[in-house]
Amino acid sequence: MNEATRMDSQNLKTKLPPEIILVRVSDKSMPNFKKIGAVQTPMNLVYLATWLDQHGHIPEIVDLDVESLSHLEEKLRCTPPYLVGITAMTPNIREAERICVLCHSLGVKTVLGGPHPTALPIQTLQDTGCDFVISGEGEKPLCELLRHIKENRPTDHIKGIAFLKNGSPVVNEWYPLIPLDELPLPDRRFLKLDLYRGETTPGVLGRAATLFTSRGCPYGCTFCASKVINQQRIRFRSMEKIFEEIDDIVNLGFNHLTVDDDTFTLNSQRVFAFCSFLMSKHPWVSWDCDSRVDAINENLLTIMKGSHCEKIAFGVESGSPRILKSINKGIDLEQVRSAFRLTRKHKILTQAFFMIGFPDETPEDIEATEKLIYEIEPDLLFLAIVVPYPGTDIYEEMIRRGLLTQLNWDSFVFFGESVPWCTEHFNGEDLVKIRKKMFLKFYFRRSYMFRKIRSIRSIREISYFIRGGLAAWRSS
Repeated sequence: MNEATRMDSQNLKTKLPPEIILVRVSDKSMPNFKKIGAVQTPMNLVYLATWLDQHGHIPEIVDLDVESLSHLEEKLRCTPPYLVGITAMTPNIREAERICVLCHSLGVKTVLGGPHPTALPIQTLQDTGCDFVISGEGEKPLCELLRHIKENRPTDHIKGIAFLKNGSPVVNEWYPLIPLDELPLPDRRFLKLDLYRGETTPGVLGRAATLFTSRGCPYGCTFCASKVINQQRIRFRSMEKIFEEIDDIVNLGFNHLTVDDDTFTLNSQRVFAFCSFLMSKHPWVSWDCDSRVDAINENLLTIMKGSHCEKIAFGVESGSPRILKSINKGIDLEQVRSAFRLTRKHKILTQAFFMIGFPDETPEDIEATEKLIYEIEPDLLFLAIVVPYPGTDIYEEMIRRGLLTQLNWDSFVFFGESVPWCTEHFNGEDLVKIRKKMFLKFYFRRSYMFRKIRSIRSIREISYFIRGGLAAWRSS
């Protein structure tokens, strides 16, 4: 099918009344960063929509990060679908509840999916009033659920769903995880692509598309919820499928790829193949990715730079060896220093993820974190308060130790102004003040601002960094 034929086919699909509307609720946790265009496409919904379309259903995506709630309400009133599927992270569960209330007022059934509903299926049913929860990967259970609803058949025995029956919760066994090459290529034409023309990854200019080459992570960090769905394992897509998707992305007019795998650089041979393909087929396309500090080396960085890798984001988390050990990070400080030193040597932007507020963290541990931040001098710093997301080891630990007693989901955000939990040495108010002070001190130093000014190469970059600075200030 050529490009024109495919576009005509897709336009025909979107004119048909949807049988299911897939909704991403508005993310209330990072409103200031949206103002600089930091809104990534909801690829989880794109995968779902493509799977449903391939199996004979008519899906539509409404992304409330870039579209209005009134637009969704108008669609529901004009052509009510059989089902509304909602994806929501922990801090946006209340937003999901509002959509469920709206849908039910119009006689439309609802289903929620994602890490939070998977970790807490019964509580999600109670918190939101949704009709169904999907546990684990959504493609197969959602497709089967929609088919049964369309055919007015019982849904009780569908794998991967939870629901209330006569007021009592029922949680069915999961579907097995899908071999990723069974999935069709995600069709971004289900999105209103004109709404995603801003910079979608911090520090990188360009029209970016989000790309996944794998799902999951084999590591067991205590703060991470990846294992909630992916069961602490990693599944790879074939390189042939990835290359085909990159061709499609480029045909849609994107010139930058954000590889959003948990850790893209785990398999160096796959990275070499990825870079070689870009250099030979799309040499004008740039990209960025996430990596562990122990999964990077000189040879890898050389080919990554040669294929126009513009940024690598590293999860460091803490500058305290004691904390790194307690959270099962599996790295040491020398690996951190080496990764940032080598990446800087190859003139690739570095982003560092750090957190404060681990259950046993002391003032000395936080001092060690701040010291390491200034030692490695990342180009971009993401400094968050540890959030005990459901399904993580830290969530269970903090409940067990009485540090987390209020499940106010609205406050489960990285940049929260109100933190309704404490640690052994700090209360929530302490953590907010410490994070804000460390964050502003790093970004508004003369040396940092002078370094950024020297790196500016265009008027567009000046505008971007001004907007980014304002967003950083407001988020603190």
